[in-house]
Amino acid sequence: MAERRVVWLSWLIGSVGVIVFVLFLAIILRAFLAFDFFPFRPDSQPDRAAAAYFQEKFLRYAAQSVGQPIEGYDASVLMTAFPGLRPEDFEGVETVEGTYKIQDGNVTFVRKETQYVTAAEDAITDKGFETLRQNAARRLELTENDRATTNELLRSLVGSKNLMESNRISEPFRVGETKPLGDGTLTVNALVEDSRCPIDVTCEQAGTVRVRVTFTNNPDSTTTVVEYGTTVPLKGGDLTLEEIEPNELRTTDIVPPETYEFTFSFIGMGIK
Repeated sequence: MAERRVVWLSWLIGSVGVIVFVLFLAIILRAFLAFDFFPFRPDSQPDRAAAAYFQEKFLRYAAQSVGQPIEGYDASVLMTAFPGLRPEDFEGVETVEGTYKIQDGNVTFVRKETQYVTAAEDAITDKGFETLRQNAARRLELTENDRATTNELLRSLVGSKNLMESNRISEPFRVGETKPLGDGTLTVNALVEDSRCPIDVTCEQAGTVRVRVTFTNNPDSTTTVVEYGTTVPLKGGDLTLEEIEPNELRTTDIVPPETYEFTFSFIGMGIK
């Protein structure tokens, strides 16, 4: 009898130990996910950066286009502000009190049974805006999480060919040139810096390119420095230095500043 008790106690202690160990591993795993220790985690830093950038620009344009609803933005308001949006982009988009679903090709709000009815029931949440971004990006095949692709996604959602053509600069600038930009003009004044690492050596830092520009929107004029891959807010929109020629250098290259070519994008859609 005593031996059976010993065996039983040993089994019980072993079982409790296994359970405690499994719980401990679960806690550790949760902590790793919460603090981004896994680089392959779906909700990675680049994803969140792209989501934050998209939502900030998206809501800024929506407010200037259709105003700022007190309750927040619902699907119908956003489809008015962004003609490039399609009903399927709202599939699974979370709202304050439910979710959007597509039924017979139309956007339908489905309420959570446990929620009380409020005026903001179908207003999209932060999580919902990220789902909306991902849905639209997949449909338009613009799934890279870099700023240039996000800008292209925003232009596509605005959906107006005239607005996109009048604000995105497709021709390259050289130092000293002035060209139309949105409701004004942009002048490239000078190449301030080109510290990019030559392709035939190894560098600790990648370096960057910076350009001094002047944006004129009568009667206002703003002179600022734009860094490659970054966005500068201007009156009427946001300016991004997208491309540089030459796009790479070697240690033996000597490139005069006046031969550089700079391509910019402008997100503003003609809004002052």
